Amino acid sequence: MSAVDRPAVVGSRVPVLRLALGAAAAALVLMYFGPLFFALFRPSDPYRDFSQEWLSARNFWTGTPVYAPQHAAMLRHAGFDSPFFEVEMKWNAHPPVAVLVALPFGLITDYATAHLAWNCVTFSLFVLGLVLLARELGVGVRGGAAFGALALVVSWNAVHQHLYQGQLGFLIAFLLAVGWVADHRGRQTAAGVAVGTAAALKVFPGLLLVYFVAAGRWRAAAAALLTGLLLYAAALALFGPAAFETYVRDVLPSLDRFQSSWSNVSLTGYWKRVGAALDVPAVGTIVAAVCRLLVVAAVWWVGRRASGADGHGRAFAFAVVGMLAASPIAWTHYFVLLAVPLLVLWQRLPLGPARVALVVAGAVLWVPERLIPGFYLGIGTVWGMSSLDPMPGGVEMAVVGLGPFTYALTALFLLVGFARPAPVPAPTPITPRFP
Repeated sequence: MSAVDRPAVVGSRVPVLRLALGAAAAALVLMYFGPLFFALFRPSDPYRDFSQEWLSARNFWTGTPVYAPQHAAMLRHAGFDSPFFEVEMKWNAHPPVAVLVALPFGLITDYATAHLAWNCVTFSLFVLGLVLLARELGVGVRGGAAFGALALVVSWNAVHQHLYQGQLGFLIAFLLAVGWVADHRGRQTAAGVAVGTAAALKVFPGLLLVYFVAAGRWRAAAAALLTGLLLYAAALALFGPAAFETYVRDVLPSLDRFQSSWSNVSLTGYWKRVGAALDVPAVGTIVAAVCRLLVVAAVWWVGRRASGADGHGRAFAFAVVGMLAASPIAWTHYFVLLAVPLLVLWQRLPLGPARVALVVAGAVLWVPERLIPGFYLGIGTVWGMSSLDPMPGGVEMAVVGLGPFTYALTALFLLVGFARPAPVPAPTPITPRFP
């Protein structure tokens, strides 16, 4: 073998080595997290977040108002009596369109089976969304990279929480991925339909409308608004005006108490906790409102300056991070919605301080929400706490113990909007080889 041939042989071994290392890492992760990961698809107890959709859907199929108090609904449909549904989850907190989507699962009379079916469908959509994003961005997911991606997903706390709670985020993440791909390709109508559906399920994705308008994506904005209106019209036709009246009169006001929850990672949650710890709650509320306005203004500013497919893709991803930062309430399981900006940054940021900051922020977004405050109070104490329980510890706990998730979210927001991306390489011309 000549010296000229040796580099090619060594180079050919590199993919094999990466494949072996990736497979080994995935195997270790699956050994550790696998039993928990698969067990979470079918939780044993019937008072997870998906019970809200399931109970409302069961109410519909049995001729009961979809927003009837959950305590009586759970007792009627599952024979389960718990004060939890009188104190913390008296009402289904999700909009009527979420109930509309869950109607097929309400035909399943056993809650655990319905939860399993919901997780199988929505998690599959989430994975499909990741594949669509990776293909559009040109992120290689073959070989070792595919095993690495598997390890990250299986070990991600936000994924665990989603499976355990049966939340809407997998479905919304899929819709945001479809919307980003469609917007990146200039298919504004499809992007608007995806975003409009996401905003109908949970209100905060509506911030993407600011990007659409700022970037002059008028067809996307119109499609999003029309899609949302049609979905709410369908819910109104099925559930009747009384359901909407109950949602506005009783459900929405009951959500205000979650804004200062110790587990609310949005800017509102952070500043309200700091204000309360300093005994100036009004100041915390004001600063939170100013931060929300600054996020909206930044989304508008970046959207106005977006040009080309990559510029619009970056502005879309910027709005996705902004919608969590500016939302009055954001939980750590919402982090699955950050798939778009995380993949965009991973593909576009060059090596250097910005990529280091991305890795650090991503690591924080991966850990369990109770881990850091658990260092202060003890894991056993924090593990049993409700999201509405007061968190002791004063300013130090508010800033140091509970702040890292908000800091990581803010860092991600700044990286997407203002870090200089690496130039997109031009396609390598194919040179014909002749013997």
